Amino acid sequence: MDKFDACLTKIISWSCIFLMGLLTIFVITSVFLRYVCSISFVWAEELITFLFLATTYFGLVIGVRDNEHICIAFLSEKLNGKGKTVLGILIGIVIIFVQIIIVKESIHWIDQVGNVLSPGLRIPNKYIYYMMPTSCILVVVYEIIKIKNLIVNSKEIQKIFMEIGRSN
Repeated sequence: MDKFDACLTKIISWSCIFLMGLLTIFVITSVFLRYVCSISFVWAEELITFLFLATTYFGLVIGVRDNEHICIAFLSEKLNGKGKTVLGILIGIVIIFVQIIIVKESIHWIDQVGNVLSPGLRIPNKYIYYMMPTSCILVVVYEIIKIKNLIVNSKEIQKIFMEIGRSN
């Protein structure tokens, strides 16, 4: 699982770097063309917006993986050992549950409105909209990895699972 985690992280990180590079090139070119040459392209502005959305959605996946997201640490700071591990697992389960709901609802919504063409690039908006459920699925993958690591690294939690297994 660690190799999978490392490989997935590398793919997403390099994709974000590539997308950010493209975004930078297009913004600089667009600003130059607009203010120096008095030329503006609707499709270029739209592409910049789509690239920004892509870097945001896939950057958030890396943020979740590295625990760089906003959290309220009041309770977790008061806990230690097994309590902190259990809280981490519960938070991971809630995050997974919410992401699954978002994926389900967003796919339903995309099926209804995704075939509308974007005004500039003239591509179906569903290709842009699918970034959301894709990033949610990746967040679920990383949360599963976090939960697995919490369980593997906690001897107390392993004992609980072994006792549950024996009682069944």
